[in-house]
Amino acid sequence: MKSRYVSSGLEGISRYLAGILGLVLCLVVEWEILDRFTENAYTVRYQEALEQFRQSPGDYFRYHHGKEDYDTVFAEQLEAVRRDLNCFPVEKSYIQDVSYVDSWYGERTFGGERRHEGTDIMSIPNVSGEIPVISMTDGKVKNIGWLRLGGWRIGIESETGIYYYYAHLHSYATNLKEGDPVYAGQLLGFMGDSGYGEEGTTGMFDVHLHVGIYFYDAQGREISMNPYSFLQELQGIPTDTWK
Repeated sequence: MKSRYVSSGLEGISRYLAGILGLVLCLVVEWEILDRFTENAYTVRYQEALEQFRQSPGDYFRYHHGKEDYDTVFAEQLEAVRRDLNCFPVEKSYIQDVSYVDSWYGERTFGGERRHEGTDIMSIPNVSGEIPVISMTDGKVKNIGWLRLGGWRIGIESETGIYYYYAHLHSYATNLKEGDPVYAGQLLGFMGDSGYGEEGTTGMFDVHLHVGIYFYDAQGREISMNPYSFLQELQGIPTDTWK
């Protein structure tokens, strides 16, 4: 009799545990379905937001950060950039040897999935060390040296606090160092194909200059701005991208 009771008790415990296990499996499946649904919904929202941003950066910022944020932060920085900029970043006698398109926020995969926060000015001859790169603004050298993604790069900070980033250089102008003052039109270096690897890596892509423009908002968030329309303005090409 005792063994029958023991057997019945074990069967009851087994059924109870099986029920618990089934419940856990159901929850796991539901969570996975919910996660996938959430991920898909996020992907759709991301793609919609990206398309909105590419079509009109100004409208995107106003919508996602609020009009007050736009009026007090973005518009001020936009005007600061326009005041800063004086020169196209390629010496004028070489303008016919370069080309560029609006590649803002295009997909990049080296170093992980990311977005292209800048404009690539391509060398038509595709010869490294030949085309002079000049500063678009007055300012000072904030960063200089090697970056895995940017290769030999130099960052110039203007008096307004805007950061201008020049990447993938072949070489620098003589004696440039961090903290040095820089004037608009000053030689910074020469266009190259450095980057995407350990220090000294070259040849991973065509010769070009990557131009980036950045500022920080009141919360310390780094915000990149599309240089394309500014570059067009510097060449005297009418644009209403930011209006």
